[in-house]
Amino acid sequence: MYHHLKEVKSAITSPCYVGVDDLAELSKKAKAKMVQIVNYLGKKDYLFGNELKYLDFYFLEICDQVQWLTNNEFYTENKTVAKYVKRMKGLKQMKRYIKSDRYLEKPFNNKVAKINNL
Repeated sequence: MYHHLKEVKSAITSPCYVGVDDLAELSKKAKAKMVQIVNYLGKKDYLFGNELKYLDFYFLEICDQVQWLTNNEFYTENKTVAKYVKRMKGLKQMKRYIKSDRYLEKPFNNKVAKINNL
């Protein structure tokens, strides 16, 4: 699962560093890359059923990045992912982290990226 998630992350992050001309095309690519993982998630609470694993946090970050790349369409088009994200962000420790000054909703990329950078 890690390798699948990493492939998606790389596919949607790398173009941000070289400067993509067509964000709409990157948005379509992001949605297409997520299809298999979204299908795998299905109606499960977490990626591996009802057990929370570290990959769920990695997937959450990827979901938020795809949500941004798709101009907030991804969760609307994928209700199970929207429920998953709400469940993840509703975890006690996550809520506390999100409210803290350490939480950085975005950008997803560092300062050398040409898109969504610090």
